Amino acid sequence: MEAKAVLGSALTSPPTLFQFFPSAEKLFPQARTLAASSPEYTKHQHGVGCYECHSMNGSDQHCGDPFHPAYNVDRYTPRCEQAIGNRVGKFPARYCTKIKGTNLKTNEVLIVRSCSLYPLDNTCGLFKFESTRYSGCLMSCNRDACNGAARKTGYSPGHARWITLISLFVCLAMRHFPLPEPL
Repeated sequence: MEAKAVLGSALTSPPTLFQFFPSAEKLFPQARTLAASSPEYTKHQHGVGCYECHSMNGSDQHCGDPFHPAYNVDRYTPRCEQAIGNRVGKFPARYCTKIKGTNLKTNEVLIVRSCSLYPLDNTCGLFKFESTRYSGCLMSCNRDACNGAARKTGYSPGHARWITLISLFVCLAMRHFPLPEPL
């Protein structure tokens, strides 16, 4: 996977429903208007706000992890924009990105925080960035300043609710159906 291509060079726009089904617009003329007025569509029509920085082997200590927004106010771009291939001008980005990887030859650690018109795969493994192979993670998100945090691990509130419900169910079941006495 060539990560740099996703971050802005030589990109084309993703296909729309109307490209796959040209007759859809005739059947549902209001569909394009509804899609354009939906919160997801209009959410980032002026560009999502992202942190933008680059660090190679700790060259920019504030770009690395742990990342603290207080030290990175000057690195925040409120309406991030990206170029598309040979097109003139820049276009509002819809995703914030973070690339973190270790160079397979030199063991240097690369961190790039930026914005993109298209999402990354949100995956960890081997990838290529500027013709160099890395082992690490590619991440993207679509909320303002979301590429500032390190990847979260652990349980979410949703997990805690399920664990509580399952525990309650087991306790109630044991109360009504006690285990048999050992022989």
